[in-house]
Amino acid sequence: MDTIFSSASSSQKSAIKIIRISGSKIKNIPQIFSFKPTQPRVASLRKIYDSENNIIDNALIIYFPGPKTVTGEDVLELHIHGSTIIEKKMYSILSKTKGFRMAARGEFTKRAFLNGILDLTQAEGLHDLINSETENQFKISMSQFQGTLSSKIYSWRNDVIWLLSKLEAL
Repeated sequence: MDTIFSSASSSQKSAIKIIRISGSKIKNIPQIFSFKPTQPRVASLRKIYDSENNIIDNALIIYFPGPKTVTGEDVLELHIHGSTIIEKKMYSILSKTKGFRMAARGEFTKRAFLNGILDLTQAEGLHDLINSETENQFKISMSQFQGTLSSKIYSWRNDVIWLLSKLEAL
């Protein structure tokens, strides 16, 4: 499976942008951008270089080893300066690297679902949360994202299994 990357922040110019990368080839990133590897879950400031050893940016790098991540895979976050040219350079280098590709819309959530980090109702709750515009929508979607509906469904499932076992015994 490819290692995917995408912006985890706005696509507009800003002070900081976050590029999130998820997949098995995370360990290649320090070589791709010529920086010293970082310790897991520790923010480290690193100079990022292109293939011709030209500096692209000074970025905050955070490595999250799987499976306890947002996708259940190894994840790396690059907190770069918010210039669109810096972001384009980063995407260009990653896109040209074998085994890396831009994430499809919703693919991080899909991987979280496939890796058991989120169940289907939580993934739907996350979608609703992202699209919520009112306080009521926010409350309902946050509840679903946190697993309230999942807990209720699992409770009903256990009740049905118990009742079926009693019925079978009778």
